[in-house]
Amino acid sequence: VDMMLLSWHSCLSLLVVVQDIERYTTLFASVILKCDYSTSAQLQDVVVTWRFKSFCKDPIFDYYSASYQAGLALGQDPSNDCNDNQRTVRIVIQRRGQSEPVLGIEYRQRKITIQNRADLVINEVMWWDHGVYYCAVESPGDTAGDPDKEVKLVVLRKCQHSVFPPTCKSHLPFSFLSHLKVSGRCCVYLQQLNSSSPPPP
Repeated sequence: VDMMLLSWHSCLSLLVVVQDIERYTTLFASVILKCDYSTSAQLQDVVVTWRFKSFCKDPIFDYYSASYQAGLALGQDPSNDCNDNQRTVRIVIQRRGQSEPVLGIEYRQRKITIQNRADLVINEVMWWDHGVYYCAVESPGDTAGDPDKEVKLVVLRKCQHSVFPPTCKSHLPFSFLSHLKVSGRCCVYLQQLNSSSPPPP
């Protein structure tokens, strides 16, 4: 009987997955945050919601601050470890089943949509798109599982309008350095960053 209950319980489970936990892009570019899910519910009853939360501390400009480093030393994520009342939170877009997606109030004039089952497509990325995105799925009847996953979207300015100082190499996390070329100013090779090919020498 216990095994039957366990099997029945596992069948009523929701699982949300994202392809990347971090993406990098530039102003006015287009980006796709990939998300998918498995559910026992009928697809027409499933509601997909993408929510935006601003970074608690900026993962680039605050990275070498004492408070950011202290958080990392404690095993925390300073860019995302804070209460919602300490950051900007808003609904980007929502879709039920295969119906037309509905944009959140702050995004009504934006070129944003949901494609496939739950992929978020942002065209003409703006500076304030810089933050954490949550792909959340509601499925009637599912009593267990993981209903949401997050993706960090880091928006960088293009080389000719770089906000990075000439000594940017000393201001950026090591994880970014392999994707930067420093020669007086920082150039970000995002096409290479978002593909399997290595950055140019």
